[in-house]
Amino acid sequence: MKIQIIKSFDSNKVSSRKTSEFYDRIRNSRQAELCIIGLRFLMGMAFIPSGIVKVEGQRFTLLSVETKIGYFFEALYQASEYWKFIGIIQLTAAFLLFTQKFATLGNLIFFVMISNIFIITVDLNFNGTWVITGLLLMSSILLILWDWFKFSLLVGINRVHLDKTSYREPKVIWQVVGALLFLSLLVTVLLAG
Repeated sequence: MKIQIIKSFDSNKVSSRKTSEFYDRIRNSRQAELCIIGLRFLMGMAFIPSGIVKVEGQRFTLLSVETKIGYFFEALYQASEYWKFIGIIQLTAAFLLFTQKFATLGNLIFFVMISNIFIITVDLNFNGTWVITGLLLMSSILLILWDWFKFSLLVGINRVHLDKTSYREPKVIWQVVGALLFLSLLVTVLLAG
């Protein structure tokens, strides 16, 4: 009986080590890092147009209040300060995702927002929109897994061998590109509107 318990404990330890090695290998991959940077840019782009619409105090949709979706958006729109607040939070999340330096914080904000949006699209039966919001939610979860080493201490998982400096941060060029891209998209959407 004791031997089985020890073997079981050792296999869990081996499995944990293999998972840790797999995570380290992916986290240090240059190709994976570039995909993550691109994903952050794409996710940030998703919130810019809708955030600007809300900050400017405009309606998000022209659907009739006779529909559940139209009624929902009209109620949010009528709570004008809250409507603008949602837009500010969306733009803040987008900006932080674009900076790369503060992308983890941006993704946490994004995760909270997109989780709510996903539940709303499923509950109100948006035609097909739940697929887009679901993909954005999965992308946000992927970014949480990417930055898991930053969260592991917060959730009580202490990886003893973890050296936080062993993972590369995005280069400054990606931070500059992100800031320029964010500003250019912001100006483009403002001029188009």
